[in-house]
Amino acid sequence: MHVACGKCLQCRTGEAHICQNVKIIGVDTNGAFAEYVVIPESNIWKLDPAIPQEYASILDPLGNAVHTVLAGEIAAKTVAVTGCGPIGLFSIAVARAVGATPSSPSKSTNTAASWQQK
Repeated sequence: MHVACGKCLQCRTGEAHICQNVKIIGVDTNGAFAEYVVIPESNIWKLDPAIPQEYASILDPLGNAVHTVLAGEIAAKTVAVTGCGPIGLFSIAVARAVGATPSSPSKSTNTAASWQQK
């Protein structure tokens, strides 16, 4: 989790995601694999109790995908998404939703399946 300082120019102008003094829990401060972690209230989003925990747990990678895809003008363009983890998969869906065409990786003859067939 990224904790912005709230004081630098970027934070004061609504661009805390590029804070000059950001601290990352687990990197710059004690880790996030603890049972309990103290974080600033400003980093917390209160969700409606009607939202299932399964949905709530994927909001972070979805938010990363939305923020990244919408950072540029991609409507009616072909885009490449490298990596198909949660953020990559959400990025493909977001790109399609805004009218972009995610490119498909080309089929390689050096795949594990093709080696097994030889």
